[in-house]
Amino acid sequence: MPKKKAASMARHETAALTPDSYEQTPAGPTGTALDANRYFDEVAVLAYKYWEDRGRPEGSDQEDWFRAESELRKNAATASATDGFSSK
Repeated sequence: MPKKKAASMARHETAALTPDSYEQTPAGPTGTALDANRYFDEVAVLAYKYWEDRGRPEGSDQEDWFRAESELRKNAATASATDGFSSK
């Protein structure tokens, strides 16, 4: 399924989760609308992948969404922690 469709599906299934809500999230993007939209789309695509990988069960959209958010935040924290450090 195309990225746009995945984002649309995730927005529909989790109406309370919008790009605007991420502008206020400390662990989320840097606060710009572009960052919030990109982050939202990344979460939507990853959540859709998790849903597909689990056989597309009904009624589990929030589980996949929160798993995707957690994974992206963990990756962002790891990247932030290693910024400025070089492996020699």
